[in-house]
Amino acid sequence: MAKAFELLKPGVAVEAKKAAKLDPNKDYTADANCVGCHVTGYGQNGGFVNVASTPDLAGVGCEACHGPGGTYIKKEHMSLQNKEYKKADIVAVGLVGEIKKEQCTLCHNEKSPFFKAFDFEARKKEGTHEKVPLKYAH
Repeated sequence: MAKAFELLKPGVAVEAKKAAKLDPNKDYTADANCVGCHVTGYGQNGGFVNVASTPDLAGVGCEACHGPGGTYIKKEHMSLQNKEYKKADIVAVGLVGEIKKEQCTLCHNEKSPFFKAFDFEARKKEGTHEKVPLKYAH
């Protein structure tokens, strides 16, 4: 997910782009039809604008699925200063605590030229990223 933006660059995933009838030499990094599913927060306040002004939001980051972290990552919530935070507390201030199919299918749908099928339950079991054990119980 974090490397999703790279797929929009020319010369990347050439065979997949050809199979999807896309020009593998075209730069899709500014194409509004593509960018929204390859970055974090496109079209939202504080979200991706372009690589020059918001390079850290290129790619699908945590906030794309777990919600804007402006509240829940503050020091009084989820931080090294508050090692005893509880998941329920950070959900109450904005963390998306349970990822649902509807969030995923905003991008994983028939509008994508690469879409074949999306099995939410299978992907949930497989996982989308490495689960790192927390240092403290929550």
